[in-house]
Amino acid sequence: AEDGLSALSAFEERKADLVLMDLKMPRMNGVDASRAIWDRDPQARIAVVTGNAAHLHGEDVRGLPFLGVLRKPLSVEKLFRLITLVQKSL
Repeated sequence: AEDGLSALSAFEERKADLVLMDLKMPRMNGVDASRAIWDRDPQARIAVVTGNAAHLHGEDVRGLPFLGVLRKPLSVEKLFRLITLVQKSL
């Protein structure tokens, strides 16, 4: 999705098994979009995708149940491991 509001709408339409959420997005950042998703579905599985580790410290992410952090550029191996983890938990 191009922004956090679109990400929230996409989740509501699709109810995905896994959400990859960038922290820095226009209109609604990834932390707020993730919180909104968890308000709708507390069991939602969300992983952070970021190109800048400083974003993890600049946003209030402490205590949020993110599955993990994937650094940009994404490697196929790390993405595959995350998907496998999610599939095993279903």
